[in-house]
Amino acid sequence: MQVMLDNEQWTVNDSTSLMEILAQVSDKAFAQNRVVIALQVGERRMTDRDLTPTQLGPIGAGMGPVRATTQSMTQIIDGGDASMRLFAGLLKSDALGIVQAIRAGRPPAGLFDAWLGRLADYLECEEAKVSQAAPGISLPSLAPWVARLLEVRIAADWVSVADVVEYEIVARLPG
Repeated sequence: MQVMLDNEQWTVNDSTSLMEILAQVSDKAFAQNRVVIALQVGERRMTDRDLTPTQLGPIGAGMGPVRATTQSMTQIIDGGDASMRLFAGLLKSDALGIVQAIRAGRPPAGLFDAWLGRLADYLECEEAKVSQAAPGISLPSLAPWVARLLEVRIAADWVSVADVVEYEIVARLPG
């Protein structure tokens, strides 16, 4: 059976399990600092949800070739730039709504905590992007402000929460 990883091709025995083939594909992609973004077995496009124990067994001769497509981490990250800008804009907008509620005397604790989780996700993605593009270089850190934000949140000092969010965090988010 034929296995194709981008432009590379090799043959495996028809009794080889899909799990073994995927391990080979993954190892070769990893060696090239790439990530598998699409998988096709025969005429069927597969996702991670399709990779059940039954599917991971021997493929058999009639299934057709296995095709895997990869991208470099840089390509994946670059493709996400527009999404990250949109995400930052939503974070800012939501933050300003939270600040407005706090200043109106209605601290939205649950909503704030959910926003804080999304902020952490955003910062993690941005840090990954920078470390891939320029290893050893980091973003101007929001860490001291996030630490301060956590301190004042734990103390339930909502006025300080609003101040840190509005004047320190939102001011440093792009968009």
